[in-house]
Amino acid sequence: MNNGYTTIEIDGKTIGIKFGLPSVQLLLKKIAAFPDLIFDNGALTVAGIGFILYSGYVNNCLLKDAEAKLTYEDFMNYTESVANDTEAAKPLNAVIECWGQSREVQKVVDNNKEDVKKKNLIRTKSKATVMAASE
Repeated sequence: MNNGYTTIEIDGKTIGIKFGLPSVQLLLKKIAAFPDLIFDNGALTVAGIGFILYSGYVNNCLLKDAEAKLTYEDFMNYTESVANDTEAAKPLNAVIECWGQSREVQKVVDNNKEDVKKKNLIRTKSKATVMAASE
């Protein structure tokens, strides 16, 4: 787990990226609105990766009380430009790894795991109740 801060170089400029609660909220809203845009069969899409970068950038700007000058399009252009080049994509992969290991993302993952456990427990209890009632 990490604090969710990293940087990436885009068009020769070092851009601060912070994966905190605002970036997670922004991403969850985008997933709710366009689930197939962010994930395809459970795997991140290029558009999803671009949005993850953008959400971290917006979060960093909020923390620094700075105006966000880059757009989602800027992050998509970068993501698309390195997507098929293993060497060029290394910095992008490092940012996505930082995102996946950030505290806020881990909280969401842990909450989802807990929700799945609760749902499975409810299903198990429901099945046991149905079986007991049918005996």
